[in-house]
Amino acid sequence: MPHVIGERLILREYREDDFDSIRRWVNDPETTRYLSNIFLKPQTALQTEKFLQSILSGTNSGYCFVVADKQTQEYYGQIDILQVDSISRCGEIGLVIAPWVWHNGYAREALGLLERYAFEQVNLNRLYLDVFAENVRARAAYRAAGFVEEGVQREHVFKDGRYHDLVRMGILRREWAKNAPKA
Repeated sequence: MPHVIGERLILREYREDDFDSIRRWVNDPETTRYLSNIFLKPQTALQTEKFLQSILSGTNSGYCFVVADKQTQEYYGQIDILQVDSISRCGEIGLVIAPWVWHNGYAREALGLLERYAFEQVNLNRLYLDVFAENVRARAAYRAAGFVEEGVQREHVFKDGRYHDLVRMGILRREWAKNAPKA
């Protein structure tokens, strides 16, 4: 899988040595607060190893990247196109930025790199994601990357003793192309 190179970041392949970095955030409640319900219970080292091995062995479907420093290739998070519909040419995005590099604009840059890859290399027409309505920082990063709020799934997720709304956001290739940096 090719690297996608940005100004400060690179989207690169997963590596065995990413294990320790993943373990640093995977059971952190603040980091996993807005992630899927698989993080409701502690993740064991074996679960992390199985996840990493599924990607390294090629059995994990989708397009999976580590978000890393461009110079050092240090792990900063991960961004994936999780489910690709090859007929409708759309894909669902998953993103997590490690807490030790929050507030640096890395989510926005990683999204831009993934958009370029998805629209230019994979030939997708649409990217989408679901985000907790109260996750204001993430919604702002997605809007800055060109995503549009398409609708609300009311009380869609039960977590932390209450129901949460999810906001569906998406971006079309033609919307991205209007604002994409010219090569």
